[in-house]
Amino acid sequence: MFQHQHRCAVLQSFGATAPVDALLSYTERTFDDGWLCSPPHLPLAAEPHIRTWQDYAERAARADLFTVLQEELIQLHFPVQAGISRTKTYLEATCTGALPPPLPWGGLQLQKPQDLKLWIHPTAAGPLPVLLPATRCDFVALVQALTKKNEPVPIAEAVGACIVSGYNNWGREAAWKRRLLADGRHWPAHFAEFREDRALYQDRFMILSRGPYSNVAADALGLDEEYWDNVSLQIRLAHECAHYLTYRLLGSMRNHLFDELLADYAGIVAGCGRYRADWFLHFLGLESLPTYRPGGRFEHYLKQVALGPNERSVLQRLLQRAADHLEVLDQHYRMCLDGPWATARMLLALSCMGLEELASAQYRRSFEHNLVRVLRTIK
Repeated sequence: MFQHQHRCAVLQSFGATAPVDALLSYTERTFDDGWLCSPPHLPLAAEPHIRTWQDYAERAARADLFTVLQEELIQLHFPVQAGISRTKTYLEATCTGALPPPLPWGGLQLQKPQDLKLWIHPTAAGPLPVLLPATRCDFVALVQALTKKNEPVPIAEAVGACIVSGYNNWGREAAWKRRLLADGRHWPAHFAEFREDRALYQDRFMILSRGPYSNVAADALGLDEEYWDNVSLQIRLAHECAHYLTYRLLGSMRNHLFDELLADYAGIVAGCGRYRADWFLHFLGLESLPTYRPGGRFEHYLKQVALGPNERSVLQRLLQRAADHLEVLDQHYRMCLDGPWATARMLLALSCMGLEELASAQYRRSFEHNLVRVLRTIK
């Protein structure tokens, strides 16, 4: 265990000035280690909503996917429009599941609705539905509709994927109601019990997009544009799958720099075949430290965090060192792991550490200890 005094010493060695409480608070580990006591098997079992999304995919094989989704997802009946989430029609539809009457302004508009794709992606955390729109504009429209209440909230260019969590799927609730009534049971008597079990009506799925990962151009990495476009898609997909794993096994899926370090590790390995610290630093805008490139993802994860210039500079140097160490760990350990979930096991071993520990001189010894625990626990 990396003790408090060791964390303080590492922060000070990277230039932190007293007091270091704000940095300690930000880098505090929040992952739940309960999985070490209750060993899971990879991949994890599918969540209940997967069967419903498999049905969407099967129906889309016979009809237009966007039409199928509009029949099931209430928000797709509405356009993206300022103030729409406060209208009576919108509130009634999204709070009761009742389909709205035909609206004069129509439903959600996509540039290429016929090219929207859906598949159920296998991950270490279990299968996950993935929506892939054809254009950046269509990605933004779907994210605004399904996560921003159809309001035209700006989506940063560096954001190219998201996991929609806790989505209230009224179609699933209606299906449960029909089954209960068919069995002769009284729906109101079971409603309270049904609402307490969110897995019965809340979905989790991914919205993915094409385009350069983290809005980093191909020539910035010395890559061919077509190659980089394909690799970017693989990085995004694996990145979000890593977040799904930490959510299901570790109880956390945060917009946090350490979580992003782990998720980008999985993404880069999937896209490149090995981990590259220089790619990760480019993604965050830290490729030319001590100079930070404005617009990099680093600032995105600190918008709600009160850290001063010195503390942010310390975090940047910690991330740089941690990424360098992660490249060494990937070279020496991942290739030695058997089975399809080698990266997942690496992630779980890394999750037992914190940012200071990964950036410290004893990182390798700490990682080896944690990897042994993972290999003994995860089957």
